[in-house]
Amino acid sequence: MESFLSFFFEQQEANEDSTFHENNMVRSTIDLFGAGTETTANTLRWGLIYMMEYPDVQERCHEEIVRVLGFDRFPSMDDRAQLPYTLATVHEIQRYANIVPLGVIHETTQPTKLRGYHIPAGTNIMANLTAIMADKDHWKFPNTFNPENFLDEKGQFCKNDSFLPFSLGKSAESFYLQS
Repeated sequence: MESFLSFFFEQQEANEDSTFHENNMVRSTIDLFGAGTETTANTLRWGLIYMMEYPDVQERCHEEIVRVLGFDRFPSMDDRAQLPYTLATVHEIQRYANIVPLGVIHETTQPTKLRGYHIPAGTNIMANLTAIMADKDHWKFPNTFNPENFLDEKGQFCKNDSFLPFSLGKSAESFYLQS
């Protein structure tokens, strides 16, 4: 939060015509916490539903967590490499539950052609994350809840470039890099 505020004030001081003003800061902060809270709550909600629906996945996650952590400590970021199935399951929950189906609206900065269509500068565009997350060309099991979508042949977690649970672009990259 401190870095966010420092950057905000630097930008405000550097340019008097800046959009970095107090009202914008308050709204951005509310959006930041609101979006994070809602996506976390939805991931947990769908996670509970899928664990009830797929008890074999629940059991495998449970076994992996107990093997790595035991019963006497909480997980840390350092444990991620030892929890590939559990990490794959969390990613699969976000993929299959389609936590944010349409993502963030972007605007074209210049005229663009896409598949024969002309898109003028200043056009609002939105990625259809539902289609991306169920694309049969990018997922082993596109229409099924299956953590194997995020595991390689050795059972290790592997990222998939088509995994875009929150949106496209720089604002979404920071969330994905934490995954």
